[in-house]
Amino acid sequence: MQKALVRDLNAILQGELIHDTARFAGITLRPETTQVLSQNPRGKDLACLNRWLLEDAYPLELSRDPIRKPAGSISDIAPTYWKAYKRDVTWPSSFIIIPGAIYEQYGDVRVLQEHYDGMKKWIEYMLSFEKDGLMPQDRWGDWCFPPEASKVGLPEDPKRQTAGKVLGTTYFYHDLRLMARFASILGKPDDARRFDEVAERIKSAFNKRYLNAAAAIYDNGSETSFVLPLAFGMVPPENRQAVFENLARKISVDDRGHLATGLVGTQWICRVLSDNGRPDITYTLASQTTYPSWGYMIGRGATTIWENWWADRDNREFDGSGNHVMLVGDLVIWLVEYVAGIRPDIERPGFKHIIVRPHPLGDLKFAKASHESMYGTVQSRWTREGGKFTLDLVIPPNTTATVYLPATGVATVTEGGRPVGQAEGVKFVKMDKETAISEVVSGAYRFASEIRP
Repeated sequence: MQKALVRDLNAILQGELIHDTARFAGITLRPETTQVLSQNPRGKDLACLNRWLLEDAYPLELSRDPIRKPAGSISDIAPTYWKAYKRDVTWPSSFIIIPGAIYEQYGDVRVLQEHYDGMKKWIEYMLSFEKDGLMPQDRWGDWCFPPEASKVGLPEDPKRQTAGKVLGTTYFYHDLRLMARFASILGKPDDARRFDEVAERIKSAFNKRYLNAAAAIYDNGSETSFVLPLAFGMVPPENRQAVFENLARKISVDDRGHLATGLVGTQWICRVLSDNGRPDITYTLASQTTYPSWGYMIGRGATTIWENWWADRDNREFDGSGNHVMLVGDLVIWLVEYVAGIRPDIERPGFKHIIVRPHPLGDLKFAKASHESMYGTVQSRWTREGGKFTLDLVIPPNTTATVYLPATGVATVTEGGRPVGQAEGVKFVKMDKETAISEVVSGAYRFASEIRP
C-alpha cells in the first residue's frame, strides 16, 4: 500500500481530514439532497434525516393527492424531484431502514411509533407483488457496478450484474425482519409474528431458487449476490462459511482485491467482510488506488464521491452525478465502528451501552475517533508499536461498555498500569481466542496489551 494513503487513512481517523472526508463521502447531508439513501447513516446527520426524509418527504408523499399512489406506493426518490414510482424495493427500503438506524443511535422509540403505520402500509403494498416466495420488483439493479475495465456508458458485464429478484428478495427479507423487530418493540406481537413468518417463507424460497449449495454460491456469483444474503442472515448455517470463503476468494483473487459492487452491494461489503473474520480484505479495498476504488477517485482529484467508478472518462452516454453519497457504501461506518471500534449496542440503543472493538489492520499504527452520544462524548484512540497495543478510551457518564481488546493472553493486559483483573471500574470477563473481553463503567481508561506484530 502506498505510504501516502496510509498517511491519509491515519489522518482521517485522527480527525485532521474529517471535514474533507465528509465532503468527499457526501456525509454532510443538506436539505436539497434529492435521492433517498438506502445505506445505514450514522451520527448527527440522522436527526436531519429524520426531520427531512421521514417528516417532510415520505409522509408528505403518502398523504398528498395526486402524488400519493394507491394502496401505499412511495417514490424511489424523495422529495419527488423526479416522479419515480417504480415499485422498487431497494431504494424505498430507506423508509424502513432509517427509522431503525435513528432508534439505534438515539434510543428514542417515537421515531418507530410515528412511522410504523406508514411503513406497514408500504410492506403490505409490496407483498401484493410477491410470487412464489420471491420479490420480483427491482428497477435500478445494483446501480453503477464497475465494469472490469473502465469504460464509458452503463456497465453491462453479466458476471458482475446482480439479478433483480436477488436484490428485491434479499432487501425485502431485511425489511420484514426489521418490521418484526419494530413490532416487538412497540408491543404488537401479532404483527411481529406475521412479519417473521413471511420472512421465513421468503428466505426458504430464495435459498431454494438461488443457492447452489454444492458450489457455495448464489445465482451467478457476483460480489453483491454473496454480500446481501450474508449481510441479512439468509445463508443456512451449514453453508455460511463456504459461501463467505467464496466471497473472500472472489474479491481477493478474481477481482484482484477490488470492489465489483454498485450502490446496493457497497452498502454492506465492508461490514460483511469484517463480521466474518476478514477485516484485512476490507482494509485492502479501502486502501486501493487503482480502478475501481475510492482511492482511484481521490487520485484523480475527486472531492466528492462519483456516481460511477469511471467518471474521470469522457462519458457522453451516461452523465452521472459528481456528488453521489451512496457509492461510498459503508466505508465511513467501517472506519468508525470497526477500525476505531466505537459502535452502539442494538439491544441497549442510544449508546446507553457501548461496544468498543478496535481493529489494528495492515500497517496502520494508530486510529482515533469520537462520537457525540446523547450521554456525552465517546472517545477511542489506539496505537501500536511492534507487539505493544495501547487503547485510550473515554466512556461518558451514565453508560457502560464492553471492551474487546486484542491480546495474546490475559497476563499481558493492563489498565492504568495494573493487571486488568485489579483495575478500578473494570470487570474482566474472559479471553476469546486472542481477544480480552471486559465490562467497564463510565470513566477514562488506558488499556495496554501485547499483540502479534
